[in-house]
Amino acid sequence: MVPSFKCASNINLFILVENLGHVNYGPYIYDKMGILFDVILDGSILYQWKMHPIPLANLNKNLEVNPIMQVAESQNAEISFHEDFSSHSKRTSNVPVFYEGRFNISTANKVEDTYISFRGWTKGFAFINNFNIGRFWPVMGPQCNLYVPAPILQHGENSLVVLELHAPNPELVVDLVDKPDFTCGSKAH
Repeated sequence: MVPSFKCASNINLFILVENLGHVNYGPYIYDKMGILFDVILDGSILYQWKMHPIPLANLNKNLEVNPIMQVAESQNAEISFHEDFSSHSKRTSNVPVFYEGRFNISTANKVEDTYISFRGWTKGFAFINNFNIGRFWPVMGPQCNLYVPAPILQHGENSLVVLELHAPNPELVVDLVDKPDFTCGSKAH
């Protein structure tokens, strides 16, 4: 049921359905997710739906994304920036948006496991070099960082694509750090 609101008679309604996972055992193995019944607005069923999946393969080639202003480095990492993201205007939004950043790993350095800190971001998914490293949701915690295994990183340029579902870090910054952080969320304090 879509809540009642006043609007022009000719508008587009977009509904994003987020998959939070399925039970994969027992009597609930067939739990259904998504829009399972009619969508009703002001007592009327809405028809002629168009559903569009979000393609997640080749993210850095298929999507027009907003830039991540900076991929900051930890004390133990030597990472140079691909481009000067400060030349881009800051584009933040309170709706789901893809953001992209690039960073370089010098050939003089050994590629090692790392973590990406999403402090200041709200909730979403992160991809390194088209590999889904996971979902972040710092307010729920306790995990503040996502683990990035060394085999998905490469010498030279690496891409980071973030699908932020609510509101990004206002500075559009993520940090590469060298250890996990489980101090986020209400249960961590």
